[in-house]
Amino acid sequence: MALIEPGMPCGLCGEPIHDPDVDTFCTTAHSELYYHPEFNVLNDAAVHQSCIDSWTERDAFVAFFNSEIRDSLVVGQDGHVRYRRWWVTEVWRRFTSRGRHKRGRHTRG
Repeated sequence: MALIEPGMPCGLCGEPIHDPDVDTFCTTAHSELYYHPEFNVLNDAAVHQSCIDSWTERDAFVAFFNSEIRDSLVVGQDGHVRYRRWWVTEVWRRFTSRGRHKRGRHTRG
């Protein structure tokens, strides 16, 4: 999962991600994404949720991700891209928001 720092640039629009706990979508590192000419910007990346939701390549990315990486992304009725196992993201956000994860290392809290 991409490590997110406040102020880091969105992988799609380049604007800063001010609050990583709000409006953020992350991917992990995958060689399939790394070598893909259009989707490599999303390899181990953080983007604004609103950017990926409105991205013109959204549906093609979701289809590629699900077939090549064999993970489960879905586009909900609200247009949001999310992992089918949304609870993984939620647990991660709760863990990081408590300050127990700093710069990629687990710390005792």
